Amino acid sequence: MAVRPDQGAESAEGPSEERAAKQPGRQRRQAPKTYAAAYQYDQLHRIVSSEGYSYGGTDWTKRCAIGDCEAQSSYSYDANGNILSLSRYAAGQQIDDLSYHYTYDVDPAQLPEVSSQAIGQLYNNQLQYVTDGVGASTVGDLTSQPGQDGAVALYSQNYVYDEIGNLVRDSSEQIEEIVWNVQGKVQEVRFEAGKAGPDALKYEYDPMGNRLAKKKLYVDGPVDIRSEGQYYVRDPQGNVLAVYQFNEADIAVVGDRDSLYLEELHLYGSARLGILKKTLALRYRDESGAVGLPAGSLLKTALAQSSYQQLELGRRRYELSNHLGNVLATVSDKSLGQDSSQTGQADYYLAQVSSASLYYPFGWEMPGRKFVSGEVYRFGFNGQEEDPDIAEGHTTALYWQYNSRTTRRWNLDPRFNVSFSPYVAFECNPITKVDIKGDTAIVTITNSVIGKTQMQVIRSEGENIVTVDVYKMTVTDTEDPSYKGTFGVTRDAFAKTGETSSGNVIAETVNFEPRGENQYILEQDYQSGYPPAPFPNNFISMDAPAYRIKTLEGESTLPAMDNPASASINPPLRRNANEASGVLIHVGGVYSRRGRLPLQRFNNVAGSAGCFGICNTSNPNEPSNNQMTLFNAVLQQRKGDAPILLNVEQRSFRASTIEINPENNEVVREEMESTDDVTK
Repeated sequence: MAVRPDQGAESAEGPSEERAAKQPGRQRRQAPKTYAAAYQYDQLHRIVSSEGYSYGGTDWTKRCAIGDCEAQSSYSYDANGNILSLSRYAAGQQIDDLSYHYTYDVDPAQLPEVSSQAIGQLYNNQLQYVTDGVGASTVGDLTSQPGQDGAVALYSQNYVYDEIGNLVRDSSEQIEEIVWNVQGKVQEVRFEAGKAGPDALKYEYDPMGNRLAKKKLYVDGPVDIRSEGQYYVRDPQGNVLAVYQFNEADIAVVGDRDSLYLEELHLYGSARLGILKKTLALRYRDESGAVGLPAGSLLKTALAQSSYQQLELGRRRYELSNHLGNVLATVSDKSLGQDSSQTGQADYYLAQVSSASLYYPFGWEMPGRKFVSGEVYRFGFNGQEEDPDIAEGHTTALYWQYNSRTTRRWNLDPRFNVSFSPYVAFECNPITKVDIKGDTAIVTITNSVIGKTQMQVIRSEGENIVTVDVYKMTVTDTEDPSYKGTFGVTRDAFAKTGETSSGNVIAETVNFEPRGENQYILEQDYQSGYPPAPFPNNFISMDAPAYRIKTLEGESTLPAMDNPASASINPPLRRNANEASGVLIHVGGVYSRRGRLPLQRFNNVAGSAGCFGICNTSNPNEPSNNQMTLFNAVLQQRKGDAPILLNVEQRSFRASTIEINPENNEVVREEMESTDDVTK
C-alpha cells in the first residue's frame, strides 16, 4: 500500500486559504465560488473527520453553517484500526450514524445491551453487523443490519466468513453465498431469491489473477435460462485492452449462439487515459459455415472506391483524476462551440462533460454529487473498477473486493501492516494513501552506506571530482513478497562556488534531504534522462530515462532541509532554500556512453545538482554502469497499474564547504557549517 503519514490537521475553525489548497485539504473551483474539504487526523495519522468549507472572498465558512453538510463525515477506531463508528451527511442532513460490532471473546449473555465494544478482547477482527442510528433513507446509504453480539460468528449474523477469513455471506445485500477460488479470488456470488437483477454472478481469471470474464446468470430453479456479461482482453502486464459484451437475449438468427459486441477499447499513455466506447457487433460463423450477424445489427461494408472520410466524435471518455487516482470527471472528445458574440460562429469551445463524481474519504460517491450523461463510466475510486451488480459502492481490484460504504475489505489484505487489522483499508488514511491494486512496487533509499564512488563537482566544467558515499537502495514488490532488488545510489552533491588565491576550488553541498515528508511517487521522465550527451546545447538522454520525484499529490516541488548554498549561488539551484524541485533518480557514479562520441575529461563521471545517482554496487568505479537500465526494467516489470512509491530515509543534514586541489582532485579542507537533527 501507499503509506505517507500526514504532517498535520486543519483547525476546528477551518482551513487557512493557503493550506486549504494543499493537503490535507482539497479544493474544487466553481466560479465565482471556491469550495474546500478539510480533514483532521488523530495521533496515529488516522482520519477522524472531514468537513466542507466555502470561501466568501475574505474567509472560510463551514458548509454546515449554511445548511449544506455535503462533505461532513467522522470516524472512530479501535486499537487495530477497525472502524467503530461512522457518521456521514448528504444534502444538509445526516444519513449515517453507524456503529460497528465485532467478534469478542466473551459469552453473549455477559454483554451489556448498549455497547459490546467495551467488554472482552477482540477475537478475530471480523465485522458481525452494523447498526444505524438515523434510520433508512433513499440515497443508498447503509441501514441497520441483523446480528447479535457474541464470541462466535453465528450464521444469523449479517456478515459470515469462511475458515481463512473471506466473507461468504452478506444478508443486508441479499448475498446468499460468496464462493472463493484457490487464488483468493471471488469465483461466484449467489443472491437470495427475490433480489432485483441477476440471480448470480460468475467470474473467470487468468493464472495471474486478472479478471477475464464476468457473467450475469438468470436462473429458473437449477437451470440457467440466460446469461450476459463481459470478456476482458489484456496485454501481458494485465492491462485491459478491450472489453467485449455478450448477451444471449439478442440471439435470433442462429440458435444457441451468443451475440458478441466490442464494447470498449481502453486508451493509454503511461497510464490509462480513458475508454473508447464502440458497441460494434461482431460476425459469427454458424454450423454450415455461413457468416452472419446478431439480429438487429447492420452490416458495414467498405466501398471499393470511397470518396469521403468519416470522423466520429463523442465516443471517447477521458479521465480527469486526482493524486489518489480517483476519477473525478470524464470528458468526451467532442467539444461544444460557444457563440458568445452571436455571430453564428464559435468563439471558443468547452469540453463536453460525460460524468462527474465527488467521494467521501473512503471512496463512496456522495449522494446528489454524481452526474452522468449517457453510460456510466466503469472506473471510479482509486481508478478501480466499480461492480454495482454486487452492491452499491462496491469496487474490485487485483487483490481485493472492497465496500466503500462500510470502508471494509471482503478478504484479508495479502500485504497488511502488522499494526492494523487485515480488513482495514488505506491504514485508515484514504486522503494521502492509495491501494490501487492492493499492491505496488516500493523503492526505498536508505541511510546505510555500502561503498564509495566518484562524482563531478557541478559548475566546475567537468574538471573536478570528489569521492562520495554510496547508499543502499531497495525495490520491493507487494505482489511478490519474496522479491527484493538492491541497488546503490549517491545522496550527496557539490557545486563550485569560488576559488582560493592559490587556485584551489571551493565547493559547497547542494544535496536534497527531505523535510518532514519522506514518501513520494516516481514518474518516468524521458526528457530528463541523465547525463546529456557532450555537445553544446544538445541534451540527448541515455538508454534509460530518469525518474522524477513528486509528492503524493503530484507536485514536483518538495519540502527540503534548508540549503542556503543551493539558493544563493549564481545562478541558483533552488528558488527557496527549504524547497527543491526537479529532483530525479538518474545515472550516477562512473558510467560509459557505449558507442557515443569520444569523451572529454571526467565526462564519464556523473554530477548532481541535488538528485540521486544510481551506481554499480559491486564496483562503484566500474565504467560499465548499466544499473539505471536494470532499475528501469525492474520498475516497469513490478509496478503494474499502481504508482511507484518512494521512501527516503532521513539523514542528519550536513552543510559543508570543501576545498579541492584541481591538480589531483584531493580534498584538502572540509568545513562543517551546520548539523540539523533528522527530526526537523
